[in-house]
Amino acid sequence: LLAYDEETLQPAGVFVTTPNGKQGAIWMAGGGPTADANGTIFFSIANGTFDASSGGADYGDSLIHISPASVGFTVQDYFTPFDQQKLATNDLDLGSGGVVLLPDQDTPHTHELLGGGKEGTLYLVDRDSMGGYNPMNDSQIVQSIPGASSGELVSVPAYWNGSVYIGGQGDYIKAFSLSNGGL
Repeated sequence: LLAYDEETLQPAGVFVTTPNGKQGAIWMAGGGPTADANGTIFFSIANGTFDASSGGADYGDSLIHISPASVGFTVQDYFTPFDQQKLATNDLDLGSGGVVLLPDQDTPHTHELLGGGKEGTLYLVDRDSMGGYNPMNDSQIVQSIPGASSGELVSVPAYWNGSVYIGGQGDYIKAFSLSNGGL
């Protein structure tokens, strides 16, 4: 991810998703990174080396939150599914789909982000506490919906009027209502 000063066009920041590894592209079905009101940036990362949970700097198959370029890109938080190694081995990129920031919720998880990938699983994450990596399960996040799509999620979810819409390859467009901070 590259950033440039809006007035001088001089380089302002660089973030590499897997600086000590391989792969780990920002793919997101052609969708761009998204930012909250504070200018912090969220995006998903495709297959690649993952070692962030053991102190490394590689974030393959992760949803990530970084600081704005104006203060230097640094990782603020991340979520990586418990089965990251299976996703990487089987080319089931989490980062094939984009992410959407949902409207503020009147629940303990006020700020939420939604993303999904080739496996067809949706991940609803609290962007204030994304959960990192748990090798046993994904209980540290708000919600996961395995099989939300029978096809690969290679699109960006959309939010409108209390519902989230997804379109998986070879599957119907599906709507999930957003209520009490969950789908």
